[in-house]
Amino acid sequence: MNSGVTPATDYYVVIDGRSYMGRAKGSYAKGAASDFDGVFEKQGANPLYKSVIEAIGENNKEVGRRNNEVWACLKRLRTPADVPAVEAEIGNIYTECGLTQKQYIDSNYDAAENFIKHDLVKGAKSCIRRLDDEMGYPLVVVSAGFKPSLDRICGYLGIPEERVYGTTIGFYGDNVRPRLMLGERKPEAKGDAMERMVGVRNGCCIVIDDNPSEVEHPFIKAGLNPSIITGEYKREMLPFDVTAPCPEAREDLTKLIPLIYSYEYGWAAVHTTDVQTEREIIRTASEINELRVSLESAAARSAIVPKAARLLLLKDDRGLLRDADDARATLGRMLVSEGDESVALANKVLKYLDAHVPEMRAKADLMNFQS
Repeated sequence: MNSGVTPATDYYVVIDGRSYMGRAKGSYAKGAASDFDGVFEKQGANPLYKSVIEAIGENNKEVGRRNNEVWACLKRLRTPADVPAVEAEIGNIYTECGLTQKQYIDSNYDAAENFIKHDLVKGAKSCIRRLDDEMGYPLVVVSAGFKPSLDRICGYLGIPEERVYGTTIGFYGDNVRPRLMLGERKPEAKGDAMERMVGVRNGCCIVIDDNPSEVEHPFIKAGLNPSIITGEYKREMLPFDVTAPCPEAREDLTKLIPLIYSYEYGWAAVHTTDVQTEREIIRTASEINELRVSLESAAARSAIVPKAARLLLLKDDRGLLRDADDARATLGRMLVSEGDESVALANKVLKYLDAHVPEMRAKADLMNFQS
C-alpha cells in the first residue's frame, strides 16, 4: 500500500473464492466503504452537508434566522456521547421553526443538483465504475451528510440507494427528529453493509476517508482492511501500517485506483510466493538498490546483471511481471556494452524494476521473522 507503485500484470488470482488484481466472474467477496465529505467534493468546495443546512435555511426563513444555533450545536460534537443531546437540540430548533418534510427534501435536492454541477471531484463517476465493474469492489458510502442529498448524488455516480448511509430526519406530526450518522453508528453501518453485500463483516474492505482518526476504530482493525486517506496527511502522520495517503484524489478520484491495485498485488503475492522466496526477492532487490548508487562503475553494473536476472526469474515464474522478456533483452545488451551506453541500459533496467517490482521499495529486513 505504501510503495507508490502500481504493478503491471495481465493476471488475476482467486484465493478462497475472492479475486485479486482483477475480478473473476462469479467472485464477489470484497468491498469498499467511503466517507463522502472530504472525498467526493473538489478541493476547496463547500462540503455537501453544509450546503444542505444552508439550503434548509433558505427554504425556511425561520430556520435561516436560527442557523447560527444549528452550527453551534454541531460544534459541540466532540465524542459519541454528545450525539443524542445535539440531535435533540437541532430537532427542537427545526420543530420550533416549523420545518416541513417538503422543505427538507427540496433543500437536499437543490444542494445535490448544485453539487453535481459545480463541486463534484473530477473522475468520481469513472472511479466508482472501475471499482465495481473492473475490480470487483462494490462501494458503500457512510457519511454524516443528509441521506436524501447523498442518495441523489450517489445515484448519479452509480451507487444504489441501499448502499448509502447518512443522517436522516424524521417528521412525526409537528415534531422533527434527526438521527445523525455519527459516533459508533458509522462503523456499525459499514459492518452491516459489508456483511449484507459480501458476507464478511470485518475483513477485506478498502476504507476511504479524509480523516485518519476514522480508521482507528476496531471495526477497521479487526480484519485486513487497508485505508486510503484523502486529506492532507503525509505517511508519517498516519496511525498504522496498512494505510496510505492520497491527497491527490481530491483533484481526481481515479488516483485511488493505483493504491488499491498495489494493495491487492501485495496481498496476493504473499499467498502465491513462499516465505523463503519472498525473502530472497526482497534481499536481491535491496542488493540491487545498494549498487544503483555506483552506476558509473563498470563493476557495479556487472554485478547488477545476475541479480536483476534472478529477480526477473523469481517474479515472472509466478506470473507477476509484464514484458519480462524485454527486460531480459536489455540485460543481455548490458553484458556487451560499455561506457555511456551501458549506464543508459542499466538505468532502463532499474526503471523497469521500480515500476514492476514493489519489493524494490521494501526495507531489507521486512521479512526478518521466524516462519
